[in-house]
Amino acid sequence: MGHNYLENIEKIKEQNIKILQDVNSSGCLKIASIFELMNIADQDSLKALYKCIREDKCELVRHEAVFALGETAPEENTTKFLKEILEFDDSLVVKHECLMSLGTIGNKDDIDFIKQFTKSPLFEIKCSALSAIDRINQTIDYENEVSKNIDKYIQILHDKKTHSQNARIQILFQLMLIQTPKALQAIHKCLKEDICRVVRHEAGFVLGEIGTDTAVEMMEDSLLSESTNITIHETLFALGTSGNKLALPIIQRYLDHPDYVVSESAVIAKERIEVLKTPYSGARHFGTEHQHSATK
Repeated sequence: MGHNYLENIEKIKEQNIKILQDVNSSGCLKIASIFELMNIADQDSLKALYKCIREDKCELVRHEAVFALGETAPEENTTKFLKEILEFDDSLVVKHECLMSLGTIGNKDDIDFIKQFTKSPLFEIKCSALSAIDRINQTIDYENEVSKNIDKYIQILHDKKTHSQNARIQILFQLMLIQTPKALQAIHKCLKEDICRVVRHEAGFVLGEIGTDTAVEMMEDSLLSESTNITIHETLFALGTSGNKLALPIIQRYLDHPDYVVSESAVIAKERIEVLKTPYSGARHFGTEHQHSATK
């Protein structure tokens, strides 16, 4: 690896740590920096993510930094850190993302800790904990199986009574990669109709990753009937991730929403499209091979 290449990465890292730690940086720019640092994933980058999660005042920024930690190859202290955040951070979306990230990391030793959250009176926390445990215990290789029999797994996606939230989330992520009209319609149906708002939230994320005009239209359609803030928040983020200017008038409707998580998601989504040159949500730089693991 050439000297100039490494020197360039150091400069990018320093710039993004500075943005992340600047209290005057917008949420949009901080989140963009989080994903740059996730892709570098050295000790300095991870420490910056830890600091952000402990100290940043915006729960949506903390939420994205937690997601980023779950996507990196975790260092020894990552799961311990996420457990500590679960104990003291009072944000619903941050706690949800901590549980999902623990599921992504997949350490069986964490199951007993996660189990306590399955008794939470908050649906999003209970559902996230159950999904995380199922993810850790998962035996099906969805990456191979869904592409072999898409009709079977679309049927499983829509069978909300007998299949777990984790199974439906894993199928969504594989349909995201397939992107046929049939796959898109299945994701749209899930976003509109799934009984679990955490699963609907993941369907929104997936459509944002696809980002086509059709995906934007599907997200707009789903928002007409969506009433839960965690799903609206993620769908707005997804519209921003799409980078598609067709999303701007949809996002505009939520800028004055009374719930902070929703209104701030709209602000960040709008800035993603208007200020950033490319959408972002995961590993897209430095030749890394991270994959979206089914959490967001």
